Amino acid sequence: MKNLISSLGKVMENHPVSRPIKPGQVFTGRITELFPQNRAIVKIGGQSIHAQLDVPLTKGRPYLFRVMSTSEQVKLKVIDSYSNKKGALNPELLLKNLGVKGSIENVVFVRSLIDDHIPFTATEIRQALSILHRSKDITRAREVLLQMIQKALPIKQSIFDALIVRKTVGVTKAMDQVYRDIENSKAPEKPSISSILTMLKGVSDFNTFKMSAVDKIISEVANQNPSSFHLFKKAGLIHQSETFSQFQQTWKQWINLISGDKTDIQYLTSNASVETPPLPTSVEQMAKQLYQLFEKQVPLSQKEQRTLQQWQVQLERLFLQKGSNDLVATGEMDSIPETLKKRMIANHQSLLQKQSFHKLLPYLSEPGKAAVKELMHVLNDWVDGKGAISRASVQTALTSIVKLLEVQVPKSSQPALIDWAGRVSAAFPSNTASKEEFLIKLKVFLHLSGLQDEVIMKENAASKHSFYKEQSLKTLLIQSLDGIGTIRQETARQGLNLLNGLQMTAHQETNQSIQLSLQFPGNIIGSKRDIHLDMEGRKTKNDEIDPDFCHIIFYLELEHLRETVITLNIANRRVSVTVINDHSNIQEVTNRHEMPLKLGLAKLGYELSAVQIKRPLEQDKKAHEESSPINVKDQGVDVQI
Repeated sequence: MKNLISSLGKVMENHPVSRPIKPGQVFTGRITELFPQNRAIVKIGGQSIHAQLDVPLTKGRPYLFRVMSTSEQVKLKVIDSYSNKKGALNPELLLKNLGVKGSIENVVFVRSLIDDHIPFTATEIRQALSILHRSKDITRAREVLLQMIQKALPIKQSIFDALIVRKTVGVTKAMDQVYRDIENSKAPEKPSISSILTMLKGVSDFNTFKMSAVDKIISEVANQNPSSFHLFKKAGLIHQSETFSQFQQTWKQWINLISGDKTDIQYLTSNASVETPPLPTSVEQMAKQLYQLFEKQVPLSQKEQRTLQQWQVQLERLFLQKGSNDLVATGEMDSIPETLKKRMIANHQSLLQKQSFHKLLPYLSEPGKAAVKELMHVLNDWVDGKGAISRASVQTALTSIVKLLEVQVPKSSQPALIDWAGRVSAAFPSNTASKEEFLIKLKVFLHLSGLQDEVIMKENAASKHSFYKEQSLKTLLIQSLDGIGTIRQETARQGLNLLNGLQMTAHQETNQSIQLSLQFPGNIIGSKRDIHLDMEGRKTKNDEIDPDFCHIIFYLELEHLRETVITLNIANRRVSVTVINDHSNIQEVTNRHEMPLKLGLAKLGYELSAVQIKRPLEQDKKAHEESSPINVKDQGVDVQI
């Protein structure tokens, strides 16, 4: 089974990315069409280019080309072909042309590039071979360097170090090492690090939640950070009239009561049980209301929310401010400015195109959901000049939408809310269903690991509002490297390399598609090995993955079923699921979960079309065939499981 996951993982890691053709590049290509004057269409992996050849060639035969120029048209020169006696291209000849020594290791490396149809330059070869010869594990190093060239990443030692740690150490082991470093520490920052690690692992308990909540609030009060204060207001935990100054003063009085002139957070949290801290309510109620706030956050972008708010105001002006009759026909709107109607219709069409109303429905009550559906139906007819609209139905629908919009937190506060939801989910797992708990843990990892630190800082720097960045594992690792933390520098460097490696391989994009490759600690499902998730889908107009047409693969190490690969093929919102596993009870387990899966997908607007089980030997053979470099049927598009 390990061979299966390894082979499938390699195929997805080396999934072709369309690189722009540049002079000096060398690649393996196949002639698919010939035209007069030595012009041809050449297929390189998954892409085809129109090119001018230097000599007549044979259709259907693979050749090794060098790009001579790309100014007016792509001009290619043949370096070698499969027509030699050995029936294969000659890496030694290529290395000689590039001025590189033809050692056994160099030949093996170049042979891999040729066989995998990876375009490369002489500079990339020299840089890669230099790193390869300094590496202790040649096999792993070769795999990583091939991936770097294939993904068009700079061939630098720092990037190689990041990717090799991602491949050989993984998230679970790296976090365990950080935990061991701080386990016996008495440093002031130990509670913060322990809190982040327990949330990243998805494990906690009632007392840990209470202590970590106190730790978080004390830190924010000391740093003039009102993030949790604003969330408490949104969740209804504190009165709307209370100010942050009053909130701070309450906590400072408690701190003075507990510690006098001591400001050690570890001391304060360890003594919180002696004198009850001024939490806004009981721990259980606090957890419940914060989690309910998290559940009400709709998956709308900031732009969509602004458009929805404008649409809501425009509907109120059109239907609710004038007239006494309940039904409003199109002809009765003549007194309304034409610009107002046009703006409302434009916003309405924009929200329909982005499926914003469809995204809202799961977060509304049943009466609110019914009112919004009815409004969408009659409003579409009204826009087309048909029928009339009930003022009462507009009022009911807008009231539901306004209530939902009122509890949305700004993007700058979302990491803090995810932080609190993660604490709640870990300490009170009974409050959340397994699906929601799993999704929360994934979100917690993305935010608290630091993988999104740079993106959040860039977005907030561009905004005019002040923001407070949540502390992350990456921040703590950087502090330790600077000599002001408790984590050993070797551990901190390894952890940073890992996070950088995850960032560099997480996202690949072409003109037509987006590929995501994510890696999470296995602890969140009770596994000792990392969870790997690969996703590919066609790109929407908003540069997002189209949820109606995509392909998802999970690589899991489960407690009882052991190594398992689960794939989802989604086409036109129809989902086909394949489970690859050789456990004797896999059919029984799959049957037990098929109906809940079908019902769950239906609630999200998807249809389960098929569930099938495949054994590893059969699938491993198929993966090998699809990754074979000389397979004529290879389209270089996807791993079909």
